Amino acid sequence: MKNTKHVKIFERFDLGESEYIEIIDNDVYGRVDIYNKPNTTSKGEPVDDDSEIVLHKIIIIFDLHIQYKRSGIDGITFSLKSVALDGAVLDYNSDEQDSFDIIDDDIEHERYDSEMGELPLYIDTIQIDMNNTFDIKKWEYAINIGNFN
Repeated sequence: MKNTKHVKIFERFDLGESEYIEIIDNDVYGRVDIYNKPNTTSKGEPVDDDSEIVLHKIIIIFDLHIQYKRSGIDGITFSLKSVALDGAVLDYNSDEQDSFDIIDDDIEHERYDSEMGELPLYIDTIQIDMNNTFDIKKWEYAINIGNFN
């Protein structure tokens, strides 16, 4: 009989050898900030100035390359691989104008900044600059990894 207690720990979700996944679906507002919201919906309809973007879930896939030395860790390099957003655009009356499920999986290093905190390493906060568009190639990310308390 398999020891099912430890199966989840070693499950890799078909990711690469060094890839990790962070799912933020609780406390999204405390961990994810959106700046420069789009002027139009993903369908091209205009967005009012008093509308807001609501995120239901965000999934981040990233690599952590750890360089070791005899006395411990020499350095850690972070690489952002993919960001998936599930959300909606709500108008002034909280009516849904548009819903979206977007995956940005072609992220170049120039489109994100990262800051390392202390161990344990996890995605602490993420800021997404949407640059007034739903064109994901124009989005920029700022990510804090680890403990900052």
